[in-house]
Amino acid sequence: MPVLLYGLEACELTEAQIASLDFVINRFFVKLFSTNNINIVKSCQEFFCFDQSRVQLSKRVEKFVTRFYRHRPALLSALQRLYVHTVLLT
Repeated sequence: MPVLLYGLEACELTEAQIASLDFVINRFFVKLFSTNNINIVKSCQEFFCFDQSRVQLSKRVEKFVTRFYRHRPALLSALQRLYVHTVLLT
């Protein structure tokens, strides 16, 4: 699952794109448990404490934003140094 969501916390996704991610997860469970019954799939996901991608994505976005704002001064100073270095080279 981390591979599927890698880097998406920094992107703005539409509802359709998030629904597509949910479809992939549901399809995985359909194949894993050899069933086409979505209720069984949902039950299996609950039993294994497997959140839908929209829930996992919202947790990852919250973590990303928290870390971004916590490290914002260091990030901005690093970007300034990089910019000054780039300007001096050109």
